[in-house]
Amino acid sequence: MRRALSRVTRSCFALGGATLLVACGARAPAAKAPVPPSAVTPAKPATATEKLLAALRAVERPRPLLELLAEPALAVLDTRLQTLTPEQREQLLSGELGEVMPLLHLRAGGGSARALFALSTTPAASQELPLVFEVPVSGTDQERQRVVQLAHDLAQRAALHFLRDRVIDVSGAKRGAASPLLAAIEQAARSAERPDLVRLALEALAETETAPEVWVRLGQARAFDRDVAGVRAAQERLPQGAPEQAQLTAVLSAAQAASGTDPLATSWALLQLGRYADAGQQLAPMAARAKSDLRVAAALAVVAADGSACPGLQEGVGSPRLCALAVQARPQLARALSELEQAWQSKAGRNAASVEAYLGLAHVVPWLMDLSTATDPASLERDFAKRHSALTRAIADLPEQRPLAVFAAAFAAGMKAGLQARPGERPRIESSQKPELVQAALSTEAAAPRLAVAAVLASDQSVLSLLPEKAPQRLAGTRAGLLVWEAASSSDAATLETARSALAERISSAPTAGTERPAAVLLLAELDAAATPGERSYGALAQVASQLISEPLPPELALRAVLDAAGALERLGRASDALGVLKKAAEIESLPGPAGDLLSLIRAEKLVLEWDAKRDPERKALAKQLAALRSPSSPPPLAFAFDAWSNAKPLRQGKKKPKELLEERLGVRAADSMTRGSLRATRVSLGLAYKFQAGVTPEVMFEPMLVPLVRLDLIQKAL
Repeated sequence: MRRALSRVTRSCFALGGATLLVACGARAPAAKAPVPPSAVTPAKPATATEKLLAALRAVERPRPLLELLAEPALAVLDTRLQTLTPEQREQLLSGELGEVMPLLHLRAGGGSARALFALSTTPAASQELPLVFEVPVSGTDQERQRVVQLAHDLAQRAALHFLRDRVIDVSGAKRGAASPLLAAIEQAARSAERPDLVRLALEALAETETAPEVWVRLGQARAFDRDVAGVRAAQERLPQGAPEQAQLTAVLSAAQAASGTDPLATSWALLQLGRYADAGQQLAPMAARAKSDLRVAAALAVVAADGSACPGLQEGVGSPRLCALAVQARPQLARALSELEQAWQSKAGRNAASVEAYLGLAHVVPWLMDLSTATDPASLERDFAKRHSALTRAIADLPEQRPLAVFAAAFAAGMKAGLQARPGERPRIESSQKPELVQAALSTEAAAPRLAVAAVLASDQSVLSLLPEKAPQRLAGTRAGLLVWEAASSSDAATLETARSALAERISSAPTAGTERPAAVLLLAELDAAATPGERSYGALAQVASQLISEPLPPELALRAVLDAAGALERLGRASDALGVLKKAAEIESLPGPAGDLLSLIRAEKLVLEWDAKRDPERKALAKQLAALRSPSSPPPLAFAFDAWSNAKPLRQGKKKPKELLEERLGVRAADSMTRGSLRATRVSLGLAYKFQAGVTPEVMFEPMLVPLVRLDLIQKAL
């Protein structure tokens, strides 16, 4: 995600005092008359921003970050530097490449804010030097601990450098325009493990921000300091009836209970505040009860895991593989989980909090480890099924966990379909499972399981009845994406308007920084062009996409904008302008993953618009050029588009009609859009996360795109 950070300007300041020397025999300056106390103007209290600025100035500059890396790792960076062209080196030092390869940026002499922020808040280091953070299966706990500690120390040191460098930015920031900067300081302060700076950044942010989530985070920071009055003050700033009220009510209760007389209740309150070491001290005398009391066992397990699925690492820093190593590197956690299972079997001490912790640590965390450490699809499918079965048994008698059971069923069905699909094929849910999943989704009001079931079934059937009326902020984008998917197939004006409203809400509530807003704007323009094709909607899509192309966006979103601009311009009869857009983007070097697929499509559309029907009437030369761009793993919609541009009869096989064959390849909904020349595709991702304060959190992502393809006539001939 792009960070809205100011460019770092290094300045040096010389601060000194003046000493008045009075020579022997010289006239001393006349003494001034004392100022009456009533005439002294009291000093204005320092603002939160001023307090933050003083604290940032006091941050001690840490040692150079690259000193943490061993010589072999530095040698890898040096070798990479030697292979860069002058243009690439310039891009590394002053362009976007420094954020993608921050360690190489530092090795080249850079020190940008973006590179430091990426290192302190993302898995950038382990992604850039993966072999440095690898431990063989036969590795020891000491080796795992060393790797985890290195990742932790790199993130912490990068965060401290980032914070120390923000002094000039904060001092020069205009009131009301510093929110992205202060939010970045808050995030970096968490990685630096400086709760004092976290609170100061939030206090400064709250001087101008009114968003409820800011006051929730500030209330949590005040609660960490056991500032009960401060938590109450934060709660009063929330609108009456706001859903965030419940969060701060729980935090306030924990802050009050943290000073209680019941050691077990105090321990759970301290855990809720994130004070794990303090909770561990309270729990130590009760350790003998762990095997027979879930409240004790769960609390001890939370302490052993630092309340996280990635113990010992800052939030966001650990990759799935690194988090698995972090769990394996803690022998005390393995012991705590063994006692936790025994306590669960005893059925004593079960309450909402201890059950949630048990499910998170005994089921979700091992599930996540299996996903990140599997060596082949067959073993992953087998282990995944075992984990799902174990979770299902654990929650069978817990009616309050019904939403989790429904989500897990959708998760398992989607995972099985994905693992069984061959390269280039779309995942397919078994027909017998579909009615069961629908009925299960309709049996709960919770948003996450309903959205999960809708996401895995949306390719072949309408899921409009499954979508919740509202969704939590973290799932609002998923709900909007599914509404867009439905509206693209529906002639119902109300469905289209609901989808537009959901996207408009995403646009208005999205943070200024990041890609959420431009992605929603582009999808809204795509929806209008797909649902109401015409000069107005294609003109709007061409304009929106062309503007986004010039902005600093992640490759995938930028390349999608290129395809939108080209497709819309060609539909408007401006094929030469469309070709110009494609030619420029086609020069980009090859990219991995979904961005690489979009780049291949751009190059294919360029060839299609350059095709000369007189010289190549049977499209043999064109087919040969397009075949060179395809890969066996190309997504089905892209593969069909390549086939349709290459050959007028790609679906003339057997007795089935072309439309039926297309529905088998793409899914009913995508096939319907393809007949109108629209590439309708989506990225679906389901997952589970665990953090003590948030509990077990289902994650659902559904990101559709509706890209108008060039040469609609050739596509329709293929059908």
